[in-house]
Amino acid sequence: MNTFKSFILAGACTLALAVIPSCDSARPIETETIQFSDSTAHAYVIVMSELPAAVSGKAGKIRETLIGVMDRQMSAIAPGEDGRLFPAYPGDRTKTDELFTYYRQQVMHVVDSLSRRDAADRLQYIENPTEYDFPAWGYEFNLEKTADTDRYVVFCSHNYLYMGGAHGGITGEGDLTFSKKTGQLIDSFLKPDCVTDLQPLLKKGLISYYSEFGGDPMTEKTLMEQLQIEGEEIPLPAWAPFPSEDGLTFTYQQYEIASYADGMPSFTIPYEEIKPFLSKEAVELLF
Repeated sequence: MNTFKSFILAGACTLALAVIPSCDSARPIETETIQFSDSTAHAYVIVMSELPAAVSGKAGKIRETLIGVMDRQMSAIAPGEDGRLFPAYPGDRTKTDELFTYYRQQVMHVVDSLSRRDAADRLQYIENPTEYDFPAWGYEFNLEKTADTDRYVVFCSHNYLYMGGAHGGITGEGDLTFSKKTGQLIDSFLKPDCVTDLQPLLKKGLISYYSEFGGDPMTEKTLMEQLQIEGEEIPLPAWAPFPSEDGLTFTYQQYEIASYADGMPSFTIPYEEIKPFLSKEAVELLF
């Protein structure tokens, strides 16, 4: 399996909005997407990355930040490894095809060598090895635009890594919100030290998430029994919340507050409820 392609997407994966010609920020950000899939003796790799097509201005600033996200994630594929697994791209980052060719080569080399080493290590403990003793590793990288309004644009960074165990895991940097006015990443949506006051809203949101699983109605008591946290205070998720049509969305990663079977708890707090807890930066962006 060996495919590689790039193409321009204008306003892909965007929310519906009215385009106002006199305001640049109201226009959807044009993007280019490069993707490839490939395999080695003991692994497969799938990569899809969507970046702003512009290399200067506000969109160019967003592009540079997202290239940094891509570099951080791809250069640290396997947990437990110390530091980077390969250096950052040293060439002209405005040349998208050359940029992706470099990361493709590096990722394939890393995944191939790590999965081969893993297979060799397992051979020592398998008396009669067969192909079924060597489940293929899998690495998937996904970076795509998920929302584009006149004030902000959101890109979602998710990775999936399977290393032959019981199941794989999702990592990444989550949903990244950028101001279209400045091109800056907005990562401080909430006021400092608000987690205690937010407890009722966090509990309400998590109860709504678990209610989708069916079964007996959940109470605050049964919620706290369900969660795997220290103490009685639910922490904020490591990933920054992000804006949606209905409010600010919070997502916890696997194992962050609950078991793997509980998935990735996610819920949206309506703007009228979350507004008192928003930072000045977030209020300026959203209202």
